[in-house]
Amino acid sequence: MPTFKEIRQRLENIIKGRKGESDKRNDSIKLKIEKGGKTIAYLSSENDGKVYTLKYTDNFKTAGVPPFNMKAKKKPEIEIGKVYKSEILWYAFAARVPNPSRPDFKKALEESGLSGNEPTLEIIGKLSKKSISRSWDIEIDAA
Repeated sequence: MPTFKEIRQRLENIIKGRKGESDKRNDSIKLKIEKGGKTIAYLSSENDGKVYTLKYTDNFKTAGVPPFNMKAKKKPEIEIGKVYKSEILWYAFAARVPNPSRPDFKKALEESGLSGNEPTLEIIGKLSKKSISRSWDIEIDAA
């Protein structure tokens, strides 16, 4: 079982875009990004967790949210169905990684059946489904 310090370091690495060993071990987690009960995008990883992938659905056009993978200064032009790739988790999703300094962090991990050593997307999918500051939700895609 990893120590709290190890879990915290791993999550800080995720936010900063550095990959850890556990990110490499599971390539099968796929997250649905939903708004108003409609799937607007899918987030997953490939190449043993070395590359994150993002694919928008037609529902994104009417969702009223900015693209997840675009910088604020760029005009948000996206292609529906195109697979966007990045070696660093996009900020919109990295911001959903819970802060290990929270007093309830360890309890939340345990209640979700997590050790903190799981792939990044699994942690996000189980601990960060909803956000008070974001109008979209995250679910692990069972399909």
